[in-house]
Amino acid sequence: LLSFGFKSVFAPPIDKNGNPFEEMAKSILAAPGEPTQEGLHHRMDFLKNLVEALHIDGLIICEQSFCDPDQFEAPSIEKAASKIGIRTVRIPLDPELSDRARIEVKIQTFIEALGNT
Repeated sequence: LLSFGFKSVFAPPIDKNGNPFEEMAKSILAAPGEPTQEGLHHRMDFLKNLVEALHIDGLIICEQSFCDPDQFEAPSIEKAASKIGIRTVRIPLDPELSDRARIEVKIQTFIEALGNT
């Protein structure tokens, strides 16, 4: 799962031969920012580069119900993926996962569809 919520998830590795504090700072500053703090264009470019570098066939876009940042960004993620030929599926989630069976079926169907292309 990819999450743009934590800068440290995508921070580049540090140079272990340099000053540890400077290298940590460089790594954190080079990582993509929080979804609500950086421009959408920057994040979508980062996502496209990441998807291409990892040779990803499809993206599952999970959006927390009633979470404005998730619901704002999901269409942009779909559009960015579409531009580079990556299939997507959007899955709205509620905090209790009350519709777990529906989510599982949707993911299974998506995975099967990816296997047929």
